[in-house]
Amino acid sequence: MLKFLTKLFGGTKSEKDLKIIKPFIPDINELYQQLNSLTDDQIKEKTTEFQSIIANNKQTLEDEKENILTKLKTERLTADQTADLTERLKALEKELFNNVQDTLDELLPEAFAVVKQACKRLTEQGFTYEYAGFHYK
Repeated sequence: MLKFLTKLFGGTKSEKDLKIIKPFIPDINELYQQLNSLTDDQIKEKTTEFQSIIANNKQTLEDEKENILTKLKTERLTADQTADLTERLKALEKELFNNVQDTLDELLPEAFAVVKQACKRLTEQGFTYEYAGFHYK
């Protein structure tokens, strides 16, 4: 019965996740191979690079948001002006969220490739770690 319900609702959570990520696998693997030529420090710097891309992509929206907040705090505005600016703030919040989501979607293949490359390098170096009382190599 459980198998029937699982198939009826599109599979298990893992199967659904795999369907989402599967189209990215060729890009991830290609980028992963390209990362072989980078040093360990360059691989580490990828996190900072990703953070900069996200920040840069949303900067214009953040600036507009800050300008509106400043106007609301410092200027004498009519009720209509205040309402308009408040509505624009709400719209900006949605735009900012969508902007970050779109940027993350664009970075996803490279980010996965970086993680895969880092894992390979750690494994090659004999890196071990402990989690929940278990040792992993």
